[in-house]
Amino acid sequence: MCFMLNLRYTYTHTLHTLPRQTSSEASSHRDVALGATTVLSDAPRECRATCQACANAANCPNSSLPQLILAGTRKGGTTALFTQLTLSGSLVAPDCTPEPSWTKIARRHTCVWRKEVRYFSIPNATQAGVDLCWYRRRYPCRAGRVGVDASPDYFLLDDQRVAKMAHALPLSARLVFLLRNPAERFYSAFNMASSSKKGDFSRWLSKAVARHAGFSALSRSIARSIESHPKTTLPRHRAHELRYEAFVRLLDAWLECAPQCPREGSSPVNLFFSYGLYASGLGRFAASFGWERMLVIKSEDFFADNWAVVKRIVRHAGLPEQPELEVKVRAGVRHAAAINNGSIYGGHNRVRLRTPELRKLCDWYRPHNQLLYAMEGVHRDFGWEAECDARSLHLSSPSLLRAGRNLWSVI
Repeated sequence: MCFMLNLRYTYTHTLHTLPRQTSSEASSHRDVALGATTVLSDAPRECRATCQACANAANCPNSSLPQLILAGTRKGGTTALFTQLTLSGSLVAPDCTPEPSWTKIARRHTCVWRKEVRYFSIPNATQAGVDLCWYRRRYPCRAGRVGVDASPDYFLLDDQRVAKMAHALPLSARLVFLLRNPAERFYSAFNMASSSKKGDFSRWLSKAVARHAGFSALSRSIARSIESHPKTTLPRHRAHELRYEAFVRLLDAWLECAPQCPREGSSPVNLFFSYGLYASGLGRFAASFGWERMLVIKSEDFFADNWAVVKRIVRHAGLPEQPELEVKVRAGVRHAAAINNGSIYGGHNRVRLRTPELRKLCDWYRPHNQLLYAMEGVHRDFGWEAECDARSLHLSSPSLLRAGRNLWSVI
């Protein structure tokens, strides 16, 4: 299957005309399309060398394409999960060391956080100088090891891109989806997007404030100040209060136009909603990959017991169990939770999502969640509505409240 590297040179032309296929049909078609022995000679020189090395390795039947994809969702815990999975000697992170030949587009849009290669979601791969050969070079062939691509952006790929992804990856590739209560995920994404640490507060949130009525004079004044002086530093508690006030005021307007809000232009508002429409995203992947290659996990289960989820994923990837991995995962819980989490964007001190806003988001997502629970590959009530009701009615036990405080401080 090493010949699969040359998608751009021999296989791209057939991809655009292929109808949706079953796994067996896709495998048959792939064998025919990749059967020509001239593929290797047509590939770039550096690809031929990499491919030949893999072709000669008995323990590397699927070349250097990743075989485990963490495909969603954003702010669902994928960074912490990726960190713990790669504690295993059998699961390896992508080599995201920039090369001199990388274009500006490739440097900006790929290899984010050293885990998200984003090969299949890059807007214009040709212009970026990125092809399947480039993707393969992120995963040097190593006997007995499986590459991991943790790109939650894939969750919003359209049908055509998901189909191309399914044809490019080996049939042994497995997908994992980590899904968090969409109401909490929405607010977490808002905090990340509007964080002054990211420098986006002045460019986006203050503009959103200006578009909508109902803000206090003080809020508008501070927003204008930040717009005029991007390096202005507010006291942390005041910045969090201002951000939450903006969130409260904007949420009603967003819910009226959700999930697509044209008035917001190029802002991330549409993404806040779309990454929580789980049934829609999973349906696109199921149509091309099949449910048997997909594992859907509730993020809250991962937050509660990291090792139980890591063990399920290792089995899903077809890897042998490693007794030493449990020790590493349990020892690495705190480290994994500290990477790319809410604390980076003020998570330890930010205003927690309050009951009125939680209720509005839970109610909006409720019918979408019901579609998820009824899906063929899920058939499970994730209990997010019950969790919302419990928080709204203050029915959580003291132990759950303590667990909740620990959870929100790191997400």
